This record gives sequence, structure tokens and C-alpha cells, in this order.
Amino acid sequence: MGGVERTLQDADVVSAQFLKYRDGLRAGNESTLVKDLEILEEEVRRHRSTIEQMVGEAGAGFAKTGDSTRAAIAAGYPLPAGVSTVEWLLAKGYYYRTGANGKYDLVRKTSAGVDQLRVEFDAAGKPVGRVKAIERLEAKITDAAALQRLRALASDADLGKLYDKVGDAARLEKLLVDAGSAGKLEALLGKVTKAADLERLLRAFPVAELESIMAATKHPHHLAMMFEHIDAGSAVKMLRKWMAEGMAKGHFGKMDQFLERMSHGVGKQLAETAPLGANRPGGSLLRTSSSDCMA
Repeated sequence: MGGVERTLQDADVVSAQFLKYRDGLRAGNESTLVKDLEILEEEVRRHRSTIEQMVGEAGAGFAKTGDSTRAAIAAGYPLPAGVSTVEWLLAKGYYYRTGANGKYDLVRKTSAGVDQLRVEFDAAGKPVGRVKAIERLEAKITDAAALQRLRALASDADLGKLYDKVGDAARLEKLLVDAGSAGKLEALLGKVTKAADLERLLRAFPVAELESIMAATKHPHHLAMMFEHIDAGSAVKMLRKWMAEGMAKGHFGKMDQFLERMSHGVGKQLAETAPLGANRPGGSLLRTSSSDCMA
């Protein structure tokens, strides 16, 4: 998106904020007024920054960005994927400019229709990679009340990353509450990547117990599958029994075996043949399979 388009988008955001209060300030919108004023102030800052950058890029001194870009690359700053030279970087619409504390900022030209990127640094302050700049949360989560509740649970940086994985504000809020922190939720989503599956598991187990189960098994990503093919109460009992036995024996082979078999379709086939504990002909099939793993 070019500078003009971003400036027009900023104007649309400002207009949308003012429309909320076209009928005056009421009890229903008082709570959002302060936050909306902050959004408007941020849009003004963004607008000024965009204009200043456009003016700077149109000036005679802009040629010097090639020098600062070469200095940044010589200092170990990364080139975007598919770019191998400074000239290529400049042609794609990016350049490095001198920033604060002797570091360099990776900047997108206002006229370039490319993603804004930012440089990541390690603990020692060394540039180690580049990622997409975090999109403003207001553009992702348009419900101001939901965003306000989420901001009480985690930082904007954490919310941006987690929302990309979860994709729903209400579900993210519940997962954050159930997990207890953004860090724990990110770790859990690293093992169970589907948010709906993790939500199901957190309904069945307290987070500390779920963390211990995930740490014990080689197949944490298959845990939710048990709840698809076995009733929740039985699945919880089976997992707790395996955990107790595993703690005593020093290994969790039975749990891993069952989860691996289920992932290959064995558990699904048995579950469809006879739900756990069913009192009907053929019901022993699943009971036999689960009891083999639990014996």
C-alpha cells in the first residue's frame, strides 16, 4: 500500500471513530471514548510520519539511503528473502536508515506496494532476522470492547501473535483465561496447533495437568482426537490412569501407543464400531482396545 492510500485509510479510520459519537456522548459509549481518542491521536501521528517520509523520499538527500543501506548490510543486517544485493533491495522498495542507539531500521518506501518488515535482534542486540511488522490490533480486532478485555490479559505484541494463531477474539479471550498467561498459551499452541482442539482439552483438564500430560507424551497433537471418538469422561479417566502408571514406571508407553494407533485411524474405526462402555454386541471391541493399552 502506497503513502497516499495509507493516508486515505487513516482518514477513513478517523471518520469511523467520529461516527460513533454523531448522536452525542451516551452512557453506552463513555467507556470507549478514551480508547477511541488514543486511536485518533495515533492516526494523527501515523499521518504526520507518512507525510514526512514521503517528503524525505522525494528530496535530493534520499540518494544517501543507499549508503546507509550498504552500511547496515555490512554490519550484518539481513536482506529480505529473494534479495541478494543492496541495489535489488532498493529496487524492491526497501532501504535501511540510521535509527536510535546506532542501529538501523528497515523501512518500506511509501510508494512501494510491499509488506512492512522489521528486524529482529537476539539478546545481545545482534540482528538475526526479519519478520513482518505487527499489524495494529484495531485492524484485526474491530470490537473495541473485546479488544479492551484482551488488553487486560496480554500485551499488544503477544495479542497480535496469538490472534494470528487463534483467529477469533472471543476464543482467544477464553484461552488466555484458561491458560493463565500469554506465554503459557503460546507454548500450548506450539504443541496443539488447532485452537478448537486446545479449547476442548482445557475444558477437560486444568492447565497445569494438561501441561504435564503434553510433556509426558510424544504425541500431544493427537490428544484432542481422543475426545472426538471417545466420550470425554472416559478419555479423561484413561489419560489420568496412564499418567499415574507412567509416573510410577518412568515411561508413558501405553499412552503413546494408543495415541499413535488412533492417529493412524485405528481408534476412529473402533470408536465408530462401539463407543467406550457401550452395552451392545460388538461393544467389547473398543473396550478391548483401550483395556489392552491400560492393562
